[in-house]
Amino acid sequence: TTGVGYRRDHIPDDVIDGMENPYRILWDRRYSGQAGIYDDYREGICLGLMYDGVTDLNTGDDALISRATERLKTLSDTMDIRIDTNGAYSGLPQGKFTVHQAWSGDMVAAWQYKSKGTPNTAFGYWFPSTHKGPIANDLLVVPADAPHPVLAHTFLNYLLDPKVALKNFGWNGYQPPQNSADPSTLTTTKSAFGEPYVFPTMSRAVVQQEDFKEGYLELELAPHVDDRWHDAWQEFLAGAG
Repeated sequence: TTGVGYRRDHIPDDVIDGMENPYRILWDRRYSGQAGIYDDYREGICLGLMYDGVTDLNTGDDALISRATERLKTLSDTMDIRIDTNGAYSGLPQGKFTVHQAWSGDMVAAWQYKSKGTPNTAFGYWFPSTHKGPIANDLLVVPADAPHPVLAHTFLNYLLDPKVALKNFGWNGYQPPQNSADPSTLTTTKSAFGEPYVFPTMSRAVVQQEDFKEGYLELELAPHVDDRWHDAWQEFLAGAG
C-alpha cells in the first residue's frame, strides 16, 4: 500500500489520524524541509490526485492530471520538498525526514536502518483504515522466450515456499502472498531475525486482502495517457529543481 510514513516522536498518531485527509500532511508547512516524496511518476501524480480526493489513479482526464501537477508544484514552493527513492526506509529512521510518502514494505523494514539509540516505536505508518487507498504489487515473471522455463518456474516455486517467503519478508519488509501468514498475527509473530514481522506501532502496514478489494489499483496506462503522466511529472521536476 502507499500511505504516509512518519516519526511518531515528532508527529503523534492522533494528529495524523485526526486529519480529514492525512495525505495532505505532506503539505503541512510545519514540516517544511523535513518532508519527502518518492521519485516515481505514478506515485507522485497519484499523490496529487489523492490530495483532492480523486480515486481514479489511472485517469486520462487532462484537467485532473493538470490539477494534480499544480498540487505537486506547491510542495516545491512551500515545503522545500525532497524527492528520492530511499527517504522512507532509510531517511526517516536516520532522522533525515519527519514525514514521507511511503510504501508499506519500506516502513516495515525501516527499523533496520535506524540511528543508534532510536527506539523501534519511533516510526509510524498511516493508511486508510477503510482500505480505500493506493495499492499495487511487485511481480516476478518468466519471459516468453526464456531458455530454461522449467528451471525458472522451479525458482519461482522456491520463492513462494512459505518458509522461504516469510524469511524473505522478515528481511525486506514486503509481505508475500501467503495464506499461511495470518495478517492478524504479523505484529506479534517474530521472524527469523528475532523481531516482529511488523512492529505493533505500524499495524496499518500489514497488507490485507480487503485492500485489494477496496483499494485503488494503479494499473497499466494506455500509451498516450502514460505519456501525459510522464510529461506532468517532468513539469513538476523542472520546478522542483
